[in-house]
Amino acid sequence: MRVQLKRLLLAALFTAGVLGPEARAAAEQIPPPHPCLVNKAPLDTAIIRCRRVVEANPVDEAARYHLAVLHIRAGENAAARVLLTPLAEAGIAAAQIHLGTLLQANGETGAATAADWFYKAATQGEAEAQYLMGKVHAGGMGVTQSDEVAALWYELAAGQGHVDAMYHLALAYRRGTGVVADETAARAWLAAAAQSGHAQSMALYGHELATDPQQAGRTEGVKWLARAADEGVIDAQLWLASIYLENDGPRPEAQRMLAEAATAGNVDAQEWLGLLLAETDPTAAIPWLEQAAEAGRANAAFRRATLALTHETDFATALSWARLAAAKDRPDSMLLLVRLLLASDEPTEHDEAARILRRAASLGATEAAPLLAELDTLLAARNGDPTAQYALATQDSGAASEADRLGWLRAAATGGHPAAQQELAMALLATNDVDGGLQWLTAAAEQGEVAAQLSLGRLYSEGRAVARDEAQARHWFTRAADSGDIDAAYQLSRLHFEGQAPDIAPGDARRWLIAAAEGENRDAQSLLGQLYRDGRGVTPDPSRAAQWLSRAADSGDAEAQYALAAMARSGEASVTIPVADLLRTAAAQGHTEAQYELARALEDGDLLPPDDAAAARWYSTAADAGHADAQYRLARLYGEGRGVGQDWDAAMQWFNAAAAQGIGAAETDIGVLYQLGWGVPQDLRKAQEWYRRAAAKGDPRAIRNLANLNSATPSTAPTLSILPSDGARPGERW
Repeated sequence: MRVQLKRLLLAALFTAGVLGPEARAAAEQIPPPHPCLVNKAPLDTAIIRCRRVVEANPVDEAARYHLAVLHIRAGENAAARVLLTPLAEAGIAAAQIHLGTLLQANGETGAATAADWFYKAATQGEAEAQYLMGKVHAGGMGVTQSDEVAALWYELAAGQGHVDAMYHLALAYRRGTGVVADETAARAWLAAAAQSGHAQSMALYGHELATDPQQAGRTEGVKWLARAADEGVIDAQLWLASIYLENDGPRPEAQRMLAEAATAGNVDAQEWLGLLLAETDPTAAIPWLEQAAEAGRANAAFRRATLALTHETDFATALSWARLAAAKDRPDSMLLLVRLLLASDEPTEHDEAARILRRAASLGATEAAPLLAELDTLLAARNGDPTAQYALATQDSGAASEADRLGWLRAAATGGHPAAQQELAMALLATNDVDGGLQWLTAAAEQGEVAAQLSLGRLYSEGRAVARDEAQARHWFTRAADSGDIDAAYQLSRLHFEGQAPDIAPGDARRWLIAAAEGENRDAQSLLGQLYRDGRGVTPDPSRAAQWLSRAADSGDAEAQYALAAMARSGEASVTIPVADLLRTAAAQGHTEAQYELARALEDGDLLPPDDAAAARWYSTAADAGHADAQYRLARLYGEGRGVGQDWDAAMQWFNAAAAQGIGAAETDIGVLYQLGWGVPQDLRKAQEWYRRAAAKGDPRAIRNLANLNSATPSTAPTLSILPSDGARPGERW
C-alpha cells in the first residue's frame, strides 16, 4: 500500500514538473530582500516604507510580499491576506505557504483551502510546504487523515534537509505510524536532525544515548542533552537534571536545569525543584511548590503543607495546603489534613475529619481506621463519656500538653471513672495537694480500684502525706488482696511479720505471703526465704529458704542476694552463684551490709584476692550510708595508709562517726590518738574521757589503757588497733 502511494505521488509530482529543473526554479521564486527593509528599521517604520513602495508600484511583487510578511509580524493578518493572495495565485511558493498558514489559523473553515495552498507550494518542491503537507495529513486538517501520506511528505521534506520533517519521520519510524516500524531508520533520522541543530531532536537523541542500558553512548548523550537544554528544550532540562541527580552529578547544575524549566512554566520542573529545595532551602522551595500545587500537583501541596508546619509553624497555611492536597485523594495528604483538623476545637472541622477518614479508608489507607477510632473517642469525650475522657488522658501521644491530660483526667474522675480518680490522685499528691489527692484516691478505692486501695494502704502504712494508721493500712491492703493483688498480699503479710499487725492470724499472714511469692512478687519471695531461714512463723527449712531467696535474687532483690550470700558463706545452703558475685550485685544496688561484707572480703583476702584500694572504696560507700562498722574500718585504713593515702584527719573523722554510733573500739582508738598526740595535739584529759566511754561498753583495750593512764607506773604502753606499717610514729612519718 505504501509503495503504491509513493509511486502515485512521485508520478504526480513528475507530471507537474515538481521534481524537474523547472520546478526547482519556481520553488526558488522567493522574493529577495527589498530596499524598504534596510537599516533594520522598527516594524511600524518598515510597514510605512514598504506600503509607499507598493502604492507607487503596485506590480512590485517583492515589495508586496515583504509588506505582507511585515503585516503578519504586526498581527495584521487580514491586510497580509489581501497582499498574499495574488502572489500565491501567481505561483510564488513562499506566498502560498504564508497564505496557507494564515488560513489554517482560522480553524476548520480555512483548513481545506490552506491544504490546497500547501500542496501547490509542495508540488513546486518547497520543503517547508512538503513538511506542512505531512502535518495536515497526519492531523486530517482539511484533508483525509492518512499517516501513510503524511510519512511520504515528511520523507520528501526530510530528503531536502528539513529538520522538523526529519524529526517527525524519526517518530513515525519509531512508532510505526504510516511506515513499518524501523528502529534503525528512526535513530538515523533522529541523529540527522540533531546534527542539523534541531533542538527537540537533540534532546530525544541525547536521552536515548544517555539512558542506553549498555551505557555505550552515555557521555555523548549527556552532551546532546546539554546542547538541547541550552536551547531551552524543557524535556532536555528535565532529563539532564534527572541524570545528574540519580548519578551523583553536579547538583547545582541539576537545580539550574530545573530552575530554567520551572521558570518557563513547566509544572513537573516546578514540583521537582520545590521538593528538592525543601530539604536544603525551604524558603526558596515554597514559591515553586505553590505554583505546582496550584497547577494540581498533590505531592507539591502536601510538601507545602508540611513546610508550613515545620518551617513556618503556620497552622492556618498548613491547613489550606493540606486541603488542596487531600482533594486529590492522596491518602497521606488526607491523613495530614485529618490530624490538623483534629487539633482544632471546632466541631465542624471534626465532622470534616470524619468524612475525610471514611474516604481515605475506602481508598485503602490503613491508618484511617485507628484515626477514625481516635476521632470517635474525642467526640465521645467531649460529649461527657468518662471512659473516652480517660482514654484521651492516658493515650501515648506527645501532642497533648500536661494541662490537657490533667483536664481530661479530672473530667473522667468527676464522671466517676475509678482509674481516672486514682491517676488524678497520684498526680495531685506529686504536687503536694494532699487533700485533693486523698479525696480522689479514697473515691477510687471505694469503687474497688485495686491500684488506689494499694496506694492508700502504703500511704497509711508508711505515714506519707497522712498520719500513720496501721488499721487503715490493713483495711485497704486487705481489700486489694481480696481482689487478687499480690502486692497487697505481700504488704499484709509484711505488717504481721514486722509486728505492725499482731492481730492478723499467723496462718493468714503465711497464706498471703505464699500467694504473693508464688505470684512472683520478689519482696514476698525474699521475706519468705528469710522466714524459712530464721524459723519465724514457720519451721526452719534452709532448703526452702535458699529456694525462695534464689528466686528473689534472680529477680534482682538486693536483700535476697545478701541473705543468700550469708547462708552460703555460713554453710547453711548450697548455691550455684559464687558468694562474691552475690555480694557484689547486692552492693552495686546500694545494700550497705553487702557493701561492708564485700569490703571485708577484699581487705581480708576472703572469697576474693586482697585489694585494699577496692576495700577502701566499698567501705567508703557503706560509711557514707551510715554503716558504723564500715566507718570504723575505713578510719583504720586511713590511719594505716592501706588502699588510701595515710590521712589522720580523715581517720579521726571516721573514728568519730563510728564512735557516735556506739562503736567502743573507735572510742578507744580516739583516746589513744589523744594520749599519744598522733594526728591531734596531745591531750591526756580527752584521752581519759574517751577511754572511760569505751570502758563503759566493756572494751578491754579501753579498760587497760585507762588503768595505765591513771597509774604512776604504767605496766604497758597504750594499745592502738592500728600501727604504721614501718613502725614510725605518725608525726615522724609526716
